[in-house]
Amino acid sequence: MTSKKMWMTLGILIGFLGLSAVIAAGVSRLSVQWGVPFGIGAALMAAAIVPVFFAEKHPWAPVVTLCLNVLSCGLLVGSFYVAKSLPLPFTSALLYALAAAGSYLVPMLLLSIPGIARHTAPFVIVCFLWIIALFTAGVALWIQLGEKYAAFTLFCIPVALFAIGSFTDCDTPEKLLVALAVPSSFAVGIIAVIVLLVLLQADSCDCDCCDGGCCDCSSDFGSGTGKKKKPTTMSGLSGNDFLSE
Repeated sequence: MTSKKMWMTLGILIGFLGLSAVIAAGVSRLSVQWGVPFGIGAALMAAAIVPVFFAEKHPWAPVVTLCLNVLSCGLLVGSFYVAKSLPLPFTSALLYALAAAGSYLVPMLLLSIPGIARHTAPFVIVCFLWIIALFTAGVALWIQLGEKYAAFTLFCIPVALFAIGSFTDCDTPEKLLVALAVPSSFAVGIIAVIVLLVLLQADSCDCDCCDGGCCDCSSDFGSGTGKKKKPTTMSGLSGNDFLSE
């Protein structure tokens, strides 16, 4: 039977990803370098770890961690779209968030199957397969249908880690908050690493020389446009262009 803590986890997931989606959509419309929202998000991610250490004396301290990670997640995801100069529609962002959070219903439904719920091994195996399928679908959408689906893939990370946290022995709301606050920090950290690696790779350029011509490639770190200098060609050195200088 589905436990109360899993319903609470689903509600927290919807709130966490929903607010993150709204923030990400808003950030994607800013005319700034992507390093600005990314840096702020990374700073909030680091600050979010601190309240967890005070959870024993202040049971609701993990709420602060979750709230800071909501902001961090939205800023980090939004920085990706800033770098790509690709505004993220609010409707699409919310749909991605709800789709990712809704996938948590899979392990919840598994608990309603007696043959799985009463035995730990089958439940762990099936949930592990669910996580693999979730990320496979997310990566496939990102690669096959374009970067506009990157938000869904990134939102799947908190879902998987929140699910793992909810499977731990947490029989009170206070313990559940701690069990979710810690994975939320790990999830945001993973999102930060993925976004940073993707954007740094996009900013870098491998210049290949072919047919005797080489390109002049420059990296525009944190520019959001990612525009590169046009390669110099023989046609660009025509008489008219030379005389116009």
